[in-house]
Amino acid sequence: MQINLDPKERISEDDLRRGLNYLKIDGIFSQSLGILISGTFIVPLLLLMGATSFHVGLLFSMASLASFSQLLALDLMNKFHGRKKVAVVFSTLARCDLLVLSIILILGVAVNVTTILIGLSFFYLLANISSCAFNYWMLEFVPKSIRGRYFASRTRISLFIGSVIGLIVAVCIESITGGSSGVSYSFVILIASILGLLGVYFLAKIPEPKFNGSEPLSKRFLGEFLKIRDLRKHFEAIFFLYLAINLSAPFFVYYMLTRLKLTISMVFIVTMIGQFCTILLLPKWGTLIDKYGVKPVLRFSTYIVILTLLIWPFTTLPEKHIFSIPLLLIIYILMGSTMGGLNLSSNLIAYNLSKGKRVTYGLSLNSISISLGSAVGSFLGALLSIPASYAELSMTFNIYTASKITIFIIDIKGLDFIFITSALLGAVSLSLLRSYKIETEIDEDKKYTELVIGFKRYIRGSMDHILVVVSRKTRNLKHMISIKKTRYSVSERKVSAKPP
Repeated sequence: MQINLDPKERISEDDLRRGLNYLKIDGIFSQSLGILISGTFIVPLLLLMGATSFHVGLLFSMASLASFSQLLALDLMNKFHGRKKVAVVFSTLARCDLLVLSIILILGVAVNVTTILIGLSFFYLLANISSCAFNYWMLEFVPKSIRGRYFASRTRISLFIGSVIGLIVAVCIESITGGSSGVSYSFVILIASILGLLGVYFLAKIPEPKFNGSEPLSKRFLGEFLKIRDLRKHFEAIFFLYLAINLSAPFFVYYMLTRLKLTISMVFIVTMIGQFCTILLLPKWGTLIDKYGVKPVLRFSTYIVILTLLIWPFTTLPEKHIFSIPLLLIIYILMGSTMGGLNLSSNLIAYNLSKGKRVTYGLSLNSISISLGSAVGSFLGALLSIPASYAELSMTFNIYTASKITIFIIDIKGLDFIFITSALLGAVSLSLLRSYKIETEIDEDKKYTELVIGFKRYIRGSMDHILVVVSRKTRNLKHMISIKKTRYSVSERKVSAKPP
């Protein structure tokens, strides 16, 4: 199994096999780090430090802006003559930053929201540079013939083990401190940094094919590139779409903790369900793209995302109710199942529209549109959350009998207004997606209709199948109970028939 055709650039089969094993181990440690510093653990820490929804939105905005540091990675790779050096060095710096942050918080040197925001911002900045170099490195290291299957396997294994570690940590926090100690979350960051540094050790043992340099982005060519109408329309639609999603996405965990009063373990389980749905259904989205086309899939997944945003206000009516958890699971299952198709189709459209005109620029601009939309959306969400906290819209139905019975038809307050605003902006992006065409796809509207009808038919068939299975199981259970009753009555008669 070889990587390059040039004998001087080849990696031996043994080195490649060892490198692939090290890469999987690195994936486990890196995924565990990512889970332990996700919103599930960071948002509660911010709340304990006295943070508001504004600070939560600001954190996510800074994380999105940090992704622009990937543009620096191209120059750094050329300067250091390799991708491995950049990936390993900046990954080490990022995880050391977390280590320093955790020690500061544990020792109580500067325990406040500002310290956490600054520390995490530096982490995101350094980690994005490392991530860009890592992606370019892996593109040549992992053979194309096994790349898809390998990374799918790596992701599944690392996500499963990382989820187990995260769940153990969440349960320990609740059982030991009740989730009310900032020091416990500081130790979570410490554990995350140590796991991350262990991952760097294995990352450094992976060989690198010869680096022939990378072409830096040209401002002049980018300007000419954006003159392509369909490509520009696509980037505008993607910008508004991710702006709409990230206007409210930073507040999901905050909402579950403050309005729904869920425990850390429950929040972690719900978010992990969404991630597992993304991984499991990603191949299915690839099949749908091949069958119906990339543009109809992007429009359909956008529609599902808008629907999930509209469900959020109904999880409280006006507070947590019996259907809150089922609705929450529906939201995360739908959102998790859809994000894979959204990201995949978005990149493929950029690839198709820029084909033959330097695909690298198309994919880079697509990533920039996503990052910029996410950053602007998170920041606007942080700003809007302040006046939204003072607003409420309620519609009730009162029944006067012996006592007054109040039924809430609708009750929107606080972050509910952010979710509705996100859905409205999502509708704008959906209309923008219809404003341009892909030359290689014919009858886009027809394919989209077929996709929607096929999805409805699939849901209806699944529900019918579930009802048939439940009905069959119920009949079998009743039959078994009746048999047991018959046997019991027969044995009773035999006992009573015996002579005294």
